[in-house]
Amino acid sequence: MVSLEIVALVLTGLGLTASILYYTMVLRNQNKTREAQLFMSIYNNHIALPTQTIAVELMHQWEWKDYDDFMEKYCLPSNLEAHAKWTHYFSSLEGLGILLRKGLIDADLIYSTQYGSIIMIWERFLPIIEIWRETAGAHLYEDPEFLYNEMVRMRKQRGHPETISKSRKLFTN
Repeated sequence: MVSLEIVALVLTGLGLTASILYYTMVLRNQNKTREAQLFMSIYNNHIALPTQTIAVELMHQWEWKDYDDFMEKYCLPSNLEAHAKWTHYFSSLEGLGILLRKGLIDADLIYSTQYGSIIMIWERFLPIIEIWRETAGAHLYEDPEFLYNEMVRMRKQRGHPETISKSRKLFTN
C-alpha cells in the first residue's frame, strides 16, 4: 500500500513541476512583451515626424559634388543644424545595429518596417563614410553597417528587389 509520505512527496514534486512550468511561461511572456515594447519605442521614433523629416531631407535634399563639398555643406563647423540631423539619424541606426548585434531585437521586426530606408540611406552615404573611415578609423559606423548587411541578407533571403535606391533613379531622371 502507498504510504502517506510517498503521496506527499509525489504531490510536492508535481506542485514544484507545475510552479516551474508556470514561472517559465510567465518569463517567456514577459520577454516577448519587453521586446514588443522596445520595438514599438524604436518604431515610434522611426515614424515620428521629426525623424521622417530628417530622413527625407538626407535622402532627397542633400546634394554634394565630392567629399570636400559634403564636409563644407553638412558638417561642423560650417553647419551645426545639418550635423545635428546627421547625428540624430545615424545614432538611431547605431542603436538599432547594437540591439540587433546583441540579439536584443528581432531582425525580422526591423526588416518588416525599416529595411528600405536603412538600405537606401547606407548606400547613399557609404562613399562619405568610407573616407571618414580612412581618416578616423575603420570601426566608424560599424553597427549601422552590421544593420545594413543584415537587411541586405534578409532581402536576398526573401527574394525582394535588390534595392529601393536603384529603383528610385527611375523617378528622379
